Amino acid sequence: PAFALGRAQEILLILSEGMERGELPPMTVYVDGLAKEVSKIYESLLNRRFFNYYLQPAPSRRGLSFEESCRQNLREADCILSTSGMLMEGTPSFVYGKLISGGAQNAIIFSGYMVEESFGYRLLKDRKLLSSFKCRIEKHHFSAHSDSFEMEFLLEKLSPKRVAFIHGYPPKGKESSHAFNREVVRF
Repeated sequence: PAFALGRAQEILLILSEGMERGELPPMTVYVDGLAKEVSKIYESLLNRRFFNYYLQPAPSRRGLSFEESCRQNLREADCILSTSGMLMEGTPSFVYGKLISGGAQNAIIFSGYMVEESFGYRLLKDRKLLSSFKCRIEKHHFSAHSDSFEMEFLLEKLSPKRVAFIHGYPPKGKESSHAFNREVVRF
């Protein structure tokens, strides 16, 4: 499971570079769910190829139910990268997870944050639920956030005219004392 925006593309690059350098064996990776659509948009906007011989958008299969389509994808691909990253019920990653959960040769590898209400969170925390899965369950930490030094370095390097910080707010009453407010013009 992976988040569609940013995380899925980061994992695609890691897999692609790992295969190119021989650090990973060649494998067929299908990208499904919203991650497939977002990756196509990334390709068109950045003029950067994410998909290649090994990394491919999961095929659209007319005439099959979604679960049957997922079963077929699992027969063809060695790895499926799909949304939602939290393994939320009703999402493609949840369907794939359910289909591979019975095989000891399979693995579900989480790559990001999970809210307590998500199935992925419960799977990692609930020993009884976890023991019902025969596949390996792993969590790898990929940080989606930069610390203040990383942001400052990036701002100095890029020298943008405008900057918008999204995701999070300083504590109430401390807005004007935030370090970036002294250096970056707000709009």
